[in-house]
Amino acid sequence: QEACKSLAEARHRPDLTRCELVKIMSSSTRPRLRGIHLSGSDLEGLDLSDLCMDYSQLQEATLDNAFLARTTLKGAQLTGASLLGADLTDCDLRDTIFDSAALKGAIFSGCRLQGASLSDVDLEGVSLKGVDLEGANLEGVKLGGVDLDEANLNHVDLSDRNMSKASM
Repeated sequence: QEACKSLAEARHRPDLTRCELVKIMSSSTRPRLRGIHLSGSDLEGLDLSDLCMDYSQLQEATLDNAFLARTTLKGAQLTGASLLGADLTDCDLRDTIFDSAALKGAIFSGCRLQGASLSDVDLEGVSLKGVDLEGANLEGVKLGGVDLDEANLNHVDLSDRNMSKASM
């Protein structure tokens, strides 16, 4: 029974610690971190730009004020993650799951969010200007004050959404 418990704990432990990740990031070439498990990790303020982190597990991770510009997170799991003030400029976020994530102050300029899930997220005051949201799940999203100018909203259900103060 004790062996089973330690195996279960090992499955939920991140693949890298913050210190190990910082060391890898300081190398001359940007690593491919596709499918990495970093759930629950503290990645606050890190420069994670220009990385391939497709299909990564980042549930409940703290990425506040992180710099993720041009990073691909296609199909990544960010359920319950905190990305307050994070810079996601020009990221590929297709099919990424942000359900119940904290995104206030995050920058999504130029992002590809086709098929992404943003269920139960508060996007009040967030700029989604020029973002491609085609087919994204916005169920339960708070959109008051959101900047949706030039955003692609094809196949997005906005019925029953509070769009007060949203600009389109």
